Amino acid sequence: MLKVEPRLVPVRHQLALAHLQAGSPQQARTELKEAVTLAPGFAEAVLLLADLNIKSGGAQPAIEDLERFLARQPKAAPALVLLGSAYLAKREPVRATEVYRRLVTLAPKDPRAVHLVGVGLLAQGKRAEGRKELKAALALAPGFVDPLTQLVGLSFAEKQPDAALARMKKQAALLPKSATHQFLLGETHLARRESKPAEAAYLQAIALDPRLAGPYLQLGRLYAASEQFDQALGKVAEALKGNPNNAGALMLAGVIHEQRGDIPKARESYEKVLALNPRFAPAANNLAWLLFRARRRQGQGADAGPDGEGAGPRGPAGLRRSRLDLLPAGPAPAGAGPPQGQRRQAAGQPADPVPPRHGLRPARRHGGRPPGPLHRRGGPHPLPRPGRGAQGARSALA
Repeated sequence: MLKVEPRLVPVRHQLALAHLQAGSPQQARTELKEAVTLAPGFAEAVLLLADLNIKSGGAQPAIEDLERFLARQPKAAPALVLLGSAYLAKREPVRATEVYRRLVTLAPKDPRAVHLVGVGLLAQGKRAEGRKELKAALALAPGFVDPLTQLVGLSFAEKQPDAALARMKKQAALLPKSATHQFLLGETHLARRESKPAEAAYLQAIALDPRLAGPYLQLGRLYAASEQFDQALGKVAEALKGNPNNAGALMLAGVIHEQRGDIPKARESYEKVLALNPRFAPAANNLAWLLFRARRRQGQGADAGPDGEGAGPRGPAGLRRSRLDLLPAGPAPAGAGPPQGQRRQAAGQPADPVPPRHGLRPARRHGGRPPGPLHRRGGPHPLPRPGRGAQGARSALA
């Protein structure tokens, strides 16, 4: 079909989606570049290409494509969101803030637009102004988690843990049936090294929504830290009931099994994580350490000790294991950049591939952004995702 109708841009877009679904982002990018060249105003292709470029470090090409698109459709809010993200990725927070202010002009009462202005100001180091915008966004939508977590993070960064806890308790009281807010309350207590109140908040989150994996994983971490391994693994198992392919839960299970000395089960857990994501460094590192340790034992006999010569977190070639005592807890400092990393956490999934030196970060935060990107009536559709028709389109075009 493409040979007969090379200018059929929607087909190229669908083929790009099929490539993405098949795990071929470079091929998807090639199709999208051609689509955008043929039709610079085709929103779905422009937005998806810009998103892929930003994620792969190509902020400047994304900026160029989005600026051309916005010259045609200046009120396309999803394009403005991506353009601001591109400027942040390029370390130009002033330009990003200017873009986000254009969003506020389009939708002055939309808390997401106000929040993004706050993100831009924080990225400039303007904490007072950024805090003001975050508070305004939270006032517009008390259930909006992104500004809440950033405000709490600011309080911790300014060494005001009592203010952080007070703010989180206030929002949790406003939404007593919100499992997410109970989970975040637990995270705040954990950041204050208050394990018992944290445990109570996590249990309350589970009571409100048993499907939420994050509280199970944090409870597993708490119990394992006090060597209650059976309870810890029980909580991890509960998380895996909801999603057997939860990489965060599998990784945590491996760490707990390794800490209690059950090496075969630890190895099995790490191998499951790598089957899901072969590039997940903490699981690869831990598995490599286990194999190294096994070979050391074979070569040195029983005198080598539990970890072989040089026992400790480091292994061959500087490997560092992701252990429970290396797992940080609590909200991260706010204001370092855009809020994209706040979405997957309550599902118990790692937000990003975590460098081995930091270990695993199971369910640090949960994003509560209102569904769907900013857009006005008559504007472009939300960012496209590979859907049911993608594979069929790819087969038809093969």
